[in-house]
Formats: sequence, C-alpha cells, structure tokens
Amino acid sequence: MFPISFPRAIKRIDAEQVADALAMAVVISLPWSTSVTASLIGLWLLSTLPFLRSPRLQKSLSVLRYARTTLAGIFPLLLWSIAVLGMLWADVSWLERLRGLAGFHKLLVIPLLLVQFSRSAQAHYLLVAFLFSCTVLLIFSWASVLWPATAWGPHPGVPARDYIAQSGEFVLCAFGSLHIALNALKVRRHLTGLAFAGLALAFLINVFYVAPSRTQLVAFPFLLVVFGIQRFGLRGAVFAALATGTILPSLVWFTSPYLRGRVIGVVEAIHHPQAGDPPVSAANESRISAEHHLSFLKKSVQFIEEAPLIGHGTGSITELYRQSAIGKTGADAIVSTNPHNQTFAVAIQLGVLGVIVLYAMWISHARLMLSLPGLEGWVGSLLVIQNIISSLFNSHLFDFTQGWTYVFGVGIIGGVALQRISIPIRRN
Repeated sequence: MFPISFPRAIKRIDAEQVADALAMAVVISLPWSTSVTASLIGLWLLSTLPFLRSPRLQKSLSVLRYARTTLAGIFPLLLWSIAVLGMLWADVSWLERLRGLAGFHKLLVIPLLLVQFSRSAQAHYLLVAFLFSCTVLLIFSWASVLWPATAWGPHPGVPARDYIAQSGEFVLCAFGSLHIALNALKVRRHLTGLAFAGLALAFLINVFYVAPSRTQLVAFPFLLVVFGIQRFGLRGAVFAALATGTILPSLVWFTSPYLRGRVIGVVEAIHHPQAGDPPVSAANESRISAEHHLSFLKKSVQFIEEAPLIGHGTGSITELYRQSAIGKTGADAIVSTNPHNQTFAVAIQLGVLGVIVLYAMWISHARLMLSLPGLEGWVGSLLVIQNIISSLFNSHLFDFTQGWTYVFGVGIIGGVALQRISIPIRRN
C-alpha cells in the first residue's frame, strides 16, 4: 500500500506552492543566518525546476513578453553577461575572475522571482513574514541591551549578522510599519494603527540609539521624503524635508552620545587624515574606518581612469588594490577586496559600460515599483531607493544580506506589479 500511495502523494504536490513556501523560508531566514539562507536559496532554486517546465509558466512568459516592465528582468541578466565577458580581459588568475563573477550571480535570480510571483498570490504573506522575522530580531536586540547577561552576537544590540545589515532591515521595516499604521487608522482600526506605529518607533529608536549605521543615517532622510510624497504628496515631502533638516538631527544629536562619537570621528578623518592607534572608542573607530574608506575611494578613481570604457575585467579589484599598496603605509597600505561603493565596484571591473547597465537596472526596478499602487509598491520603491543610496558607501549588491534582500524584494514585489500589468493583456 505504501509504495503505491507514496508516488501518488508526490504527484499531488504543487510545485508552485513548494517554491512559494521555500521563498518564504528564505525571506524569514535573511535577517538571521548566512548559511541557512544560502541552503534555502539552493532548495528554492531546485524547487523552481518543475515550475519552469509547467504549461502555466510558458503561458505567463508569453504574456510577460508584452509587458514593458520586463526590462526589470533583462538588465540584471545583461549586467551578469557583461561580467562573464569581463573575465576575458582581466589580468588575474581564473580563480580570481570566478570569485569576482560570484558577486553578480544573485542577479540571475531576479527574473526567476519576477516570473514566479507574476503567477503567485502569496507575495503579501512573504512581506508579512519578513516583517515578523525582523520584529523577532528587534525583540532580541532590545533584550540584549536591557539585559546584557542574555546578550549574544557581535556586540550588545546585534544578536545576528552585523549592525549594518540589521539597521538596513530595521529602517525598511519601520517605514513599512508606518504605512500599515496609516492604512489602519484610515479605516478607523485605531488599535492596529497604534500598534504598528509603536513598532515603527521601536525599529527607529533601535537604529538611532542601539546600533546606528552611518549608511542608513544618510539614507533615512531621503526615505522619509519619499515616504512623505507617497502618503501626503508634495506637502508631505516639504514637511519631511524640514523634519530631517532641523528637528530630527537636533534631537538625535543631543540624545545619542554613541552616534555623536561616530559622526565626530568621520569629520576628523576627513579634515585630519592619519593612521591612528587601534580603535578604543566610537570616535576613533569611525575615524579609522573613514580613513580606509577615503583611501579606497581615491584609489578607485585612479583605477577607473586607467580603464574607463570596459574596466580592468571581472575579478581585478583585489589585485589592483594589492599593487597600489606596495610601499605604502597607514590606510593606503590596506589591501581591499571591495571599494565600498557599488558604482566603483562595477566601474573598476566593467568600466562605463557596466555602470550604464547598473543604473539602467536600478531605474527599471524603480519604474516597476512606481507602477504598482498601494503598500507593496510603496515598500518596493523604498527598497530600491535605499539600495541606491546605501550603495554610495557599500557594494551592497555584492554583499550577502543586503544583496539577497534587494533581489528577493524586487523579485517578489516586481512579480506582483507584472501580474497587475498583465491582467488586461490576458483578457485580450
């Protein structure tokens, strides 16, 4: 009986539901574990194989060919293809070339997610799952601050991963919670609205006072202005600009000594660049970090000037920094694998050609999010803008947590947008 019923049970399994469930598992694991997330992404990719052969998928692809927003899936593929070609002119070992290409691989997942969620009705639940996972992380973060004896992780307030990834996730969740709160208050669900407003405040206080990231502190004012436009039009943008320009900076500056120390350290590094002692305070740590960043950026400009059109080739970054560090001292002697700027990371390897495709990809993703009204589109727009701004200070598309958060966010929400766009086409 068992040998007969088991194959039938396997056949009854819906491949699309399995793919959706594994995508949800990936989204839940993103704030917590690199290894678990990587394993789940592998399982999710395997789950898409039968889905890719289904007649329903073939029908959806034929529909999506007529949707202008499929550029959101084409440009990631194009950037990856240029990176593959870039290995041909890189003057480094093939191992280094393959390592350089690895940062581009996750872009291949965006078209798969766009297709999957152009057919799925589960996107909303995945966004809720991500918010829930980050809320649990927030609880543990506050617990480690209020009760240090229970703390684990890199340092108090950061129970998993690192403070840069955590701050980025929390900022995104704060704005998503604010949108949910306003929607609830609009339909007079006051208790729900106040609960989500309180959750948003808890996220933001954590970002500003517990584990502040300079990258997110720069991105936050821009996201607040975008949020104001989304909810209140130009008047909301003006109010948000005034708040971020006067009220909020003053409040945070005088109430967060840790943040003050980090900002002062950056300013000192800019005006008085020097190689200092090992960091013993927030100010010293920020100063030394800023010195390294400034050195990386200056060298990056030199590398780009040497090969402006097609770059030095995929995987060339580390060797270029290694050669430039010979005979140098202090911050200039540091060998980096990352220029800490997404544009430079692409330009050094692929030149202006790669940068044009990178920005075309960002623009296509922003347009796709703007075409989707409502909560999903608002959150998607904030995600793209956050990635663009944070990529001025980090190579976040190549980083694990930030890169996969962007890929799954754009793929899931973009799939919903494609689904809405394709409806009138199917009726024809």
